[in-house]
Amino acid sequence: MHFQETKNITLLQEWAKNEFVLDLEDIHGISHWKRVDTFGMILSRLTNADKIVLRCFAYLHDSQRQCEDSDPQHGERAASQIANLVKNGILKGLTPSQLNLLEEACQKHTHGKNHPDPTIGACWDSDRLDLPRTGIEISPQYFSTEPGKTLCQGLSEEKSQIRILLNNLCENTKAPIFYQTAHIKVPYQRIGNLWFNGKETLPPTKVPTEVLLSQCRNTLIPL
Repeated sequence: MHFQETKNITLLQEWAKNEFVLDLEDIHGISHWKRVDTFGMILSRLTNADKIVLRCFAYLHDSQRQCEDSDPQHGERAASQIANLVKNGILKGLTPSQLNLLEEACQKHTHGKNHPDPTIGACWDSDRLDLPRTGIEISPQYFSTEPGKTLCQGLSEEKSQIRILLNNLCENTKAPIFYQTAHIKVPYQRIGNLWFNGKETLPPTKVPTEVLLSQCRNTLIPL
């Protein structure tokens, strides 16, 4: 059975909302999950991370929290739900490799510092990019992926183009997809997987992050 992204992510979101014993409007509730989902989809386009694992992580990682403050076992409790989610069809269709990545990402997301795997690292980065909501200052040294570090740095700079774009992308966290048109004039034109800057054709790794982010507003997949 193939994992149907729109259908299964919606089912996972509803499952997580029903499981969550705290206030859904609190700092670890639905708005946080949706921002992590958005950050994850952005990072999946800037890295080799598995987008499906990132999206599942967004709605699963904090679903078993029992306290808004210290709850060091909540990641392990979330990971322990994966087998049941496969049985009831919500995560059915994920490969064994995807399930292993999701399990480790959830299990260790509170305790881990960095991770060499691009998908697990991007899961943790997508969660940490939302730490400013709690008043915690974020630092690139705690991010695993290079794009995550770049986004972290951009969020730390009050007037950076990256911060403006990310704020626009996540402005309405109650909507199923969270972007508004971010007006940015860039000389880059996308041609397939390459980019033309008016002089030469470049791979994505050579294109400024803010240019790639400006495209996300039109390419993120709504629920």
